[in-house]
Amino acid sequence: MRKMVELDIGGQRYRIASPYDSNYVEELAAYLNAKLDAIQKGSSARLAPQAMVLVALDVVDEYFKAKAAQVQLRDDLRQRLDAVIGKIDRYLSQSREPGAK
Repeated sequence: MRKMVELDIGGQRYRIASPYDSNYVEELAAYLNAKLDAIQKGSSARLAPQAMVLVALDVVDEYFKAKAAQVQLRDDLRQRLDAVIGKIDRYLSQSREPGAK
């Protein structure tokens, strides 16, 4: 079920329908506002639309880096798991050999 949430992002009021909890959506808006404030502090000459584009690029950059880190972690875990499985397989095959204890 979608809920109506009112947000203030970059000094503009937005009323959006969201399937998420309003507290979560407000947290997202607060995150965007913090990013926007940080970018606008760097230069007072920036217009709001330009600053929002920079915020969007920054957030997308964070997303891509987190996604790449997740893929790297998954690959590392897969390699470790394959190594452990290999050791178990070797142990089991040795224990099945005649005369093995």
